[in-house]
Amino acid sequence: MNQSQIKIGTSSWGSKISIDKAFNLGDKITNININHFDTAPNYGSGYSHYILNNLAKKKKILIDTKYGQNINLSFKEVSKRIYRFKNFKSFKQSLNYITFNNNERIYEQYWDINKIEKNFNSMNKDLNNCEIRSFYLHSPPRGILNNKYLEIFTSYFNKKKILPGISEPNENDLMLIIEKFPKINLQLSLNTFWLYRKDLIYNMENISLNRIFKKLNNEKNIKGKVDFKFWDEFLNILKKKKNYSVVLGINSNSSIDKLKKINSNLSNILI
Repeated sequence: MNQSQIKIGTSSWGSKISIDKAFNLGDKITNININHFDTAPNYGSGYSHYILNNLAKKKKILIDTKYGQNINLSFKEVSKRIYRFKNFKSFKQSLNYITFNNNERIYEQYWDINKIEKNFNSMNKDLNNCEIRSFYLHSPPRGILNNKYLEIFTSYFNKKKILPGISEPNENDLMLIIEKFPKINLQLSLNTFWLYRKDLIYNMENISLNRIFKKLNNEKNIKGKVDFKFWDEFLNILKKKKNYSVVLGINSNSSIDKLKKINSNLSNILI
């Protein structure tokens, strides 16, 4: 496994941790030559894009972002954005992707390619200092994806030299992608990957696995200790599949200290 296979998840940057702390963490992470970040417009109470785009004024920042992660307009959501207020520009941007109807994502028109293109153009402006590497559809409901749809979706982003991806597809869609669209980028939980790993490894060129910290801590043996035999096999896969990557949530200086210890063994992060 090498550093180019590590991406940093930013779902908490601007929500669980302040914007200024996120800037600080971003500087430290890029200083150890990791500059690929996983984000979405509503990550970090809507501030994640703003944080990464500002980091990119000083450093080269690579981005994977998503369409389809809806956050409903509510007092709680607006309050979180007010609590993390830094300036009016970032606050206004944090509200751009809140929806009035969280159920709209279940309807076909929500996933219309023209609407996705419009949202991509808006996100591209938010991230104009960054280089967008992958654009995911986040967990599209069953019935949306089919051969024709995926052909149009992949063609649009391939022309832009951006890797099209699907994040957390349902089982039926996963089978379609494995069989017909091996070049698409899949973002999966470790459990899903492990369940279908033989088909995935044989067919898929690009896979990102997320929630590594949490999953590793939950992978226990009978005595309640972390079972690293599971991870030895997983790490061997990463060494062989150079286009596979892991998404690590880094929200503290102590996590960065552990991140620095990475060499050939991902388990070093947690020792």
